Amino acid sequence: MLKNKKVIISIIVFIAILIFCKPAYAMSQEDAGKTIADFAINFYKHYGNKCGWADPGREITYKGQTVNGLYAFDCVGWISFAVHQSLQIGGEEFTYFAVPPGTWNGVRNNPMFDNGFECIKGDITNEYYVIPRDEVLKTVKPGDILFCSDGGPHVVLYVGDGNIIHSYSGDHLNCDPIYDNTTHYTNYCAIGRITESTAKNIDKSNVTTSFIGEGYSESAFEYSGLSKGTYAGNGTDLSWLFDAILGFIDYLIGIIFYVFRAPFVGWANIIEVTINDTINNLSGVEVTGETVTITKNEDSRKYTRKQSKSS
Repeated sequence: MLKNKKVIISIIVFIAILIFCKPAYAMSQEDAGKTIADFAINFYKHYGNKCGWADPGREITYKGQTVNGLYAFDCVGWISFAVHQSLQIGGEEFTYFAVPPGTWNGVRNNPMFDNGFECIKGDITNEYYVIPRDEVLKTVKPGDILFCSDGGPHVVLYVGDGNIIHSYSGDHLNCDPIYDNTTHYTNYCAIGRITESTAKNIDKSNVTTSFIGEGYSESAFEYSGLSKGTYAGNGTDLSWLFDAILGFIDYLIGIIFYVFRAPFVGWANIIEVTINDTINNLSGVEVTGETVTITKNEDSRKYTRKQSKSS
């Protein structure tokens, strides 16, 4: 019995180690996309009017810092900033996650989805290709990146509820309907999404949906490796912890049921024997597991026959 208890305790400890000591990644593709979208929405609400369209400054803003008091974006820089700051993926230096097709300042772009993103629909090389609207609307999910197919090279971030956030022009970010918006980018040639493998390897405990801009001094929110940090740290819930606890409880209940099952089986055997003895005493028929013995009172003869085991 002592040996059995040790085995059971070892199993419980092993299960607890598997559940509570596992990495905090296992972020789903949908969770990663939603984190990007929620980060973009929060940033737009709090800092959307503190942004400027600026190609040379995007490398600085990518790290969370301002240029002359403004967060400097072009359309590509905005995408890289939102992805990098929310999921903490990409290098410390400016990383391209999406470059739309087309020509800019007389130079032909090298269109791509890269560094953990892939094209899920459309043609990334042809800015004149148009995905039908109904296909776009039934395909896009929060956090998806869309390449525009008219009006020059442009890329936008879909944030859900039929809206996009993008750096178009002027001194602020734009939040517009995905179609029929005030800009002339209203058709799309390609849709990109973070890959499942990339999402799976993101540390879910270190992503964020909030951005702490310059002017904050809390060292806890400093971005790793920068002398002046603005990375927001952890902005997700602890759903993974609750899932782990529930999973552990489920395993524990199963083990407890198994442990106490033995006494229940023992009592069932006792009840069965008692019933058999009662039948034997009342009827003169001896019931056992494999045979039935019938005693004939009138001539004291005994008849025995085999009885098949019950399954």
